[in-house]
Amino acid sequence: MIAEFNARVLAQGRIPTQVTPMTARILRLLNASARNAGFRVSAIARDLKVSVSTVERHIKAGTGSTVRSHVHRIRISEAKRLLLDTTLSIKEIATMVGYGSASVMNERFRSETGITPKAFRLAQS
Repeated sequence: MIAEFNARVLAQGRIPTQVTPMTARILRLLNASARNAGFRVSAIARDLKVSVSTVERHIKAGTGSTVRSHVHRIRISEAKRLLLDTTLSIKEIATMVGYGSASVMNERFRSETGITPKAFRLAQS
């Protein structure tokens, strides 16, 4: 499990500094819940009986990014998949990946990729 995570992180160009069993557990929970619009780091902390700062520290050590950045990366990655593999509207995709609106997803998508979701879909077809 940890080796698989390390391989994915390295493939994305990030070098994990400390992927402990606790970090792996946190990342599994984060990956499972990041697409929920009501996602809260405090829920993961509560489930694991640790503080929010402990969760944040493990994410930073394991991925090199903040929890917020990691969540956006997960959501944008799923949005890209849905843009390519479905005919769902951008609004529907935004809701499915955990954004409250299409405009928020558009902003995050553009910030992460340099183009809008619509432009991404058109460029890939």
